[in-house]
Amino acid sequence: MVTQDDSAVFLDTNILVYANVAESPLNPVALQAIQSRYDAGV
Repeated sequence: MVTQDDSAVFLDTNILVYANVAESPLNPVALQAIQSRYDAGV
């Protein structure tokens, strides 16, 4: 049986890569996107 959580969040793997590569110009944007979801309790 599969249950679904209506608060599930799916992140594109690119966001995770950008968040982990400090040299990426998109690093701050990716980190902010992840942090804002975390802060919102999602």
